[in-house]
Amino acid sequence: MKDNQRSDMDRHLSQAPADSSIPKESDETIQRLKNISMFNGLTREQLSKMVRICSKKKYASQDQIYKMGEESKDMFILLKGNISVIFSTGVELQSITPTGTVGEMGVFTGSPRSASVMASTDCVILNFNKDDLFRLFRSDLELWIKIQTNIIKDLSQKVRKDNEIIEELMYRVRSLEIL
Repeated sequence: MKDNQRSDMDRHLSQAPADSSIPKESDETIQRLKNISMFNGLTREQLSKMVRICSKKKYASQDQIYKMGEESKDMFILLKGNISVIFSTGVELQSITPTGTVGEMGVFTGSPRSASVMASTDCVILNFNKDDLFRLFRSDLELWIKIQTNIIKDLSQKVRKDNEIIEELMYRVRSLEIL
């Protein structure tokens, strides 16, 4: 194809409505992403970019999704089913339900996995590869800033909740020491 033909084709494609190239399944996935706090404030175009870099994966009940200490190469959003976040002692830290996110902390900090994750039921997840995410972030800094801001808000809420739990546990320990 000649350069001038390619240029005409590129112009035509860039003028086409953004929605025309998105399959119906992607529309459903975009609607799901809108309900996830990490993606608050993203435009439809930015959500479409996120959908284009993710893949769906299925796990059967009791499948290991990842192990504590592994390199953080992906983050996940649960679409269907339940997954468990498990400490090295085998104690379940948290049960994740649909639209919950897992693995974002390690992906964004470069830290290894801080816990193991297992499918509690048959599950479907959206998988976001770290390399693909960061390539996208370099090409759309506004998207990167919005996601980082949302993650900071989410992590701040988690820390606040954890502090309340720690405070309650410390109160219980101190009341046991008095007895």
